[in-house]
Amino acid sequence: MGDLWKLLLDQDDVEGNTSGTDSNSKCNQTEEKTAAERNAEKTSEERKAKLARNCETYKKIKDQWKKTTPRQWKNYPELRKLVELLETDIDAHQSLFDHFGESSDCVKRIAFNILLTLSYWNWDKAIYVKDLVTFLAPFLDSFIESATCKNVKFNDGTEVDIEDAEGEIFWCFNSFYEHNQLCDLVRPSDRPIQRPLFIAVGCILEDSFPELLQLLKQKHAYTLDFLGEDCAKWFTTCFSGADVRRLWISILSFKSSFQFFQCFIVSLLFSLAPHFVEMNPLNTDEFVRRFHNLKTTKVDLNLLLQNASGVMNILRKKSNS
Repeated sequence: MGDLWKLLLDQDDVEGNTSGTDSNSKCNQTEEKTAAERNAEKTSEERKAKLARNCETYKKIKDQWKKTTPRQWKNYPELRKLVELLETDIDAHQSLFDHFGESSDCVKRIAFNILLTLSYWNWDKAIYVKDLVTFLAPFLDSFIESATCKNVKFNDGTEVDIEDAEGEIFWCFNSFYEHNQLCDLVRPSDRPIQRPLFIAVGCILEDSFPELLQLLKQKHAYTLDFLGEDCAKWFTTCFSGADVRRLWISILSFKSSFQFFQCFIVSLLFSLAPHFVEMNPLNTDEFVRRFHNLKTTKVDLNLLLQNASGVMNILRKKSNS
């Protein structure tokens, strides 16, 4: 909270009153300051206590896999497969960690620990699947400036024990995972949220962009299933680096990720429409292959976000009419 409250309570016009009123005002200010200080201290203490509890819980969850015995490791093929997938996938996404420089290996280890612990914490819904590390990466960027095998330096300059840092990032990411129902998006065999999402997009195209819908059908795109992988990875397949973080900020500014993506998908298809016109695909497979090439070379994030906002305004006007 800092000293901002002093600027609000210590105004010049308060001192310009009569002496009696001035005296009362000063008394009131003192009482208000004291109350503000007490509330600030209480809030700060509560945050610290909750953070400490969360870190302790994280360490207990993490201990479940850290204390695996050689016999357990041998008799637990699911764990061996999980660890192999995690290590392979994190290495395959080395570009997510390169900007940490000398700290990149330490940050990769932090990512491994958080994601394996998340799998143990919620085995049924949060066990690691390929590319999930791309969702964690923006959280690592937001927290970590540098890291060693023992300590982490946060972007605000504070240094903490590495397990405390992991715990703080873990709970932040876990809340994000649950709130945005990532389980329904990232599962390779069961993505229940995608079907209603594609149906919603189809309705928008039919009601507001019938020419675009007709164009897609002409190019052998009879369903939106070709967008499945992109949706599962929150379109990190189209962008990289700072653009991914900007995209995520935009996603979280909407009421829900579902609401954002129905507008964003329409925006993406609308932006690529001129290129679709020039296409003459022989079948659906050729259209999908050329679409995936276009999405990484012919899209501009600023334009897509502006168009997504425009689509949202169209939907609001229709719902109010």
